[in-house]
Amino acid sequence: MAAPENKERDKELVNLFQAVEKAAALGGRSVVEESRCLDALCRLKSFPVTAQPLISTKIGKCVRQLKKNPSKKIQDLASDVNAIWTKQLLQQVASTRLKKTSSDHHVPKCNDVLSKVSSEAKEDVRVEVNACDPVGVAVSLESALFKNWGSFGSNRSNKAKYRSVLFNIKDPKNPDFRRKLLLGQVEPGQVVNMSAKEMASGEKQHENRILEAKSLMKCVTGTVKKGTTDAFECGRCGKRETTYCQLQTRSADEPMTTYVTCVICNNHWKFC
Repeated sequence: MAAPENKERDKELVNLFQAVEKAAALGGRSVVEESRCLDALCRLKSFPVTAQPLISTKIGKCVRQLKKNPSKKIQDLASDVNAIWTKQLLQQVASTRLKKTSSDHHVPKCNDVLSKVSSEAKEDVRVEVNACDPVGVAVSLESALFKNWGSFGSNRSNKAKYRSVLFNIKDPKNPDFRRKLLLGQVEPGQVVNMSAKEMASGEKQHENRILEAKSLMKCVTGTVKKGTTDAFECGRCGKRETTYCQLQTRSADEPMTTYVTCVICNNHWKFC
């Protein structure tokens, strides 16, 4: 049963549209009636709507019919109202899906932080960003994470993966990753295979490259302690006479990078 306040709101919506319809019928004959119709349509434009009253009262269908009104002004404004209502209903559907996804799957929500991209975006991409749907992107991302990793607390390994993604999405210093997700430059399905290094901001990736280059130089020049081992086979000469060193080139919660040098042919390689 609908709440009293909802019934009142639905009644107000119906009365407002009846005023629109009546004025629209006379709009082609009277400038005053056309003005009244446009005024009522403007109020409809800002009226908060949900699917139920639009379906039960058939007002949505009637507004679409006004797009054929003889008055060009009424046609245009009716088109605006229809577009706004359609967008509101799509957002409501997406929001319902998002709540269901998060409730059923126990997946951390991402829509709030993706909604902030608009305020962070630079002028050259702001129009493109504003045209995106952060709720829809969040639903797709959370569905992809759940499909590949299960619920957030399913096991320790998957929880760590979730935390890595969430950290990079929420990181105040990493607007790049949020923007790429919202614009579709990074697809939700790609995120599950991305390392923390790949999700990092452009600035952080540049810092990591410099740090890695310095670390490699330290290993090559012998400024850090090296070990000798036959555990690694050289891909160039096939020998197992190597030296190696390990350095932390990324964040502390990630594995160290191992640099290996073949003492026979001086080939260098690395792995994590």
